[in-house]
Amino acid sequence: MDIYLLRHGIAEDGASYAEDSQRPLTEEGRKKVRKAALALRKSDLALDVVYTSPYRRAVETAETVCETLGYSGQPVVTDALVPGSEYRHFAKLIKDQDPTAACLFVGHMPNLSRVLAGLLRADFDTDLRKGGMAYLHVDSNGRATLGWVLTNRQLRALA
Repeated sequence: MDIYLLRHGIAEDGASYAEDSQRPLTEEGRKKVRKAALALRKSDLALDVVYTSPYRRAVETAETVCETLGYSGQPVVTDALVPGSEYRHFAKLIKDQDPTAACLFVGHMPNLSRVLAGLLRADFDTDLRKGGMAYLHVDSNGRATLGWVLTNRQLRALA
């Protein structure tokens, strides 16, 4: 299984919103996500399923990527990707996937750091920057190999 972990793009300041979950992407955030997605399209990335946190900024990031890639489905909203979710919720989500699937997961920090560490069976923290992405391959024995981690700037440079 191929797993792509994508942190949401730049969001509006939280002071303007009663609920953190309602913060949308800024126009700059939307543009940067779209340009990064163009690089993914150039690489012929074909996704089988897209999952997203229910937070507005993550949903908007997922929708922007899906539209840019020409993904025909709709992102699946899951609480397994909200900021405070435990790794076991994510593990249950991927356990049900086709082992040959290419899956995109759009979420937040620090949750994505826990997911990355959990997949690699390691104890570390990482700071996946806004709009940044990590790629991992999980073999039939459930072992994950980190392929790459790119910032949004690096992704956009590939477009």
